[in-house]
Parts: sequence; structure tokens; C-alpha cells
Amino acid sequence: MVSYLLGFAVVGLGMMAAGFNVAATIINYRAPGMTWSRVPIFVWSILATAALLTL
Repeated sequence: MVSYLLGFAVVGLGMMAAGFNVAATIINYRAPGMTWSRVPIFVWSILATAALLTL
């Protein structure tokens, strides 16, 4: 039983780390001069998904 809980904790931490990684990539590696209002809707959806993964 403890192994299952430890496994779920590791998976949860991995998902949080992936969410932080994706969000940081989107924020830091936008094209030069691209404002947030010009970011494509697909990138916004990925950013929203990454934010939900970190919760």
C-alpha cells in the first residue's frame, strides 16, 4: 500500500515539474517583440494546461 502512495506522489511531483518546465519555456522563449496579446491561442491553451498541472 505504501508503494502505491509513493508512486502516486512521484507521478504528481513529476507532473508538477513538467508543468513548471512548460510554463517557464513559454514565458522565457517567446519570439523577440511578441507581446502577450499576439501569442497564439494554442500557446495560451498549453500555458493554461501547464498552470493546471502545477496545482
